[in-house]
Amino acid sequence: MLEATPKRKTSLTGSCMNQISAEKKALIEAAAADGFQVSSKQIDRWRLDKLLPAPQTVGRGKGLGVARVVDASSASQLIALARILRENRSLDQAAFRLWVGGYAIPMERLRLALGRLIQEPFRRFKAKTKVRQDDEISAFESTLVRRKSVPKTVQKKLRKESLVPLLTTIAQLGVAVKPEFTPEHKKRFAHEFEEVSGLARGRTETSNENVKPWLSDDSSDAMFEAMDLAPMLLSVVDDASDDDLENARTKYLEMDKLRVWAAYAKKAYGHAFGIESVVDGWLCDGSFATNIYQFASLLVLSKAMPEMMPQLDLITQSAGNAVLAIESNIAQSNVAHN
Repeated sequence: MLEATPKRKTSLTGSCMNQISAEKKALIEAAAADGFQVSSKQIDRWRLDKLLPAPQTVGRGKGLGVARVVDASSASQLIALARILRENRSLDQAAFRLWVGGYAIPMERLRLALGRLIQEPFRRFKAKTKVRQDDEISAFESTLVRRKSVPKTVQKKLRKESLVPLLTTIAQLGVAVKPEFTPEHKKRFAHEFEEVSGLARGRTETSNENVKPWLSDDSSDAMFEAMDLAPMLLSVVDDASDDDLENARTKYLEMDKLRVWAAYAKKAYGHAFGIESVVDGWLCDGSFATNIYQFASLLVLSKAMPEMMPQLDLITQSAGNAVLAIESNIAQSNVAHN
C-alpha cells in the first residue's frame, strides 16, 4: 500500500496540485511517472462512473480520525484506464477491458457497459423501419469505403458494390428476420460470406502435412445454424448470470492463444487459414468492437450450445501447444545463430 504524500506546493501542468488531497496527488504523480497527465476532476469522474475504486481509509489512531491512502492496485488501475482511453475514448469499452484485465470493476458497471455495447445497438436497429434499416446499412458501407484498414476481401466486394445485399441478410438474421432461402440460396450466401470474411482460407491446402484445411464440406447449414443464434444478442447480457460472465471471461482470455497462433501463421503462410477473421474480425474498426463481440459470442454459445465449449477448449489448447513449440524452435534457432 502506498502512503499518500503530505500536502506540499507541487505543480503539475493542468492541475492545481496544492489544492487537492494528498491521496489524489499520489495517484496523479503515479500516472505522471508512467507518462499520463491526469487531473483531480478526472479521478472524481472516473470514480463516480465506477471505473476507479473509492479511496481507502486507515485509522490514524488515538482518536485522530482517518487518513486516505493510495492502494497500489488503485494506482495500477488508474494507469491502465489512462492507457485504454488514450487508444479509445469509450468509457464503456474501458469498463469492459479493465474487467477482462482483472481490475476492480463492479458487476453492475460491467453489465451497464455490456448492455450499451452489445444489446442496445441491436435493439435500436430492430426498432427501425425497413427503410431506415436499409439506410443505415448503406451508410455503414460508405464508412467502410473510407477506411484504410478494410481487408482486401471486403474491398473487393465494395468495388463491385455487392456488399449491401450480404450485409442486409446478416442484419436480418441478427434481428430474427428470416428470409425465405432455398438450399441453393443458402449455399450461395455461405460461399459469399466465406469469401468476404476470409473464412474461405480455411479450405486452403498447404505443403505442411500438419496443417490441414478445417473447412471442406458445404458450410451453409452450420452457418445458418450459427446465425440463428444472433438474435440472442438482443438479451444475452440480461440473461447471463454473474457466473456466466466470469466463465465467458475465462474462455475469452484463453482465445489469446489462438490470436498468437494466428499471428505466427500469417508470418509463415501469409494468412491464418480463416482463423484471423474469427480473432481479428473482418468488418470492425480496430480491435475494440471485435473484442466485445467475441466476448458476446462466447456468452451466446455457452448458453445455447454448451456442448461446443469442450471443443473450443481443445482448439485453444492445441493452439497454445503449437505456440509453445514455435517459440521453442525460435529460441533454439536464436541460440544456434549466436
